[in-house]
Amino acid sequence: VAETSLTQVGASEGNGRHLATIAHDLRSPLTGLIALLDLMQGGADGALSPAASERVRRIRSVVDRLAQVAEQISDLALAETGGLPVMTGSVDIGTTMLSARHRLEPTLHASAVALEVTVPPGLPRVLGDATRVCQVITSLVTSLLKLAEGTTLELIATHKGGFVEVMLREESHRGL
Repeated sequence: VAETSLTQVGASEGNGRHLATIAHDLRSPLTGLIALLDLMQGGADGALSPAASERVRRIRSVVDRLAQVAEQISDLALAETGGLPVMTGSVDIGTTMLSARHRLEPTLHASAVALEVTVPPGLPRVLGDATRVCQVITSLVTSLLKLAEGTTLELIATHKGGFVEVMLREESHRGL
């Protein structure tokens, strides 16, 4: 039994190293693309036409999404090797939900999806890792975006029986 456990740990660490290599190989060219797109958007070579500016914005949206995927792969690699840092502390869910929305703005815009955030006044803080909670919320919204083009999504926090609940609801604007 101990041999099997050691073999599984070794395989997990090998997977983690492989994932870390993939994340690094993705991040390197993306960093260059982001810098180039920022220069273009900033007018380093002169002002862009509105059509060119829109194309650069769309490319940047895709590059930002790929960078998020690389970050997720990196976190998965750290989790596989037991090195994923978790910083437990007091988390303001409302602020975390707004942070997730901000991270998703380019993707939301590209999908023609509105994301409304509803947080009741006096919502208590929760114990957790704000970074990981933001990642979970971002991942949930991103998963629904594939099916939600042209809709409004509402991210809602509520306080029920000593717990804070976060839910995601879709409101369709499409005619039937």
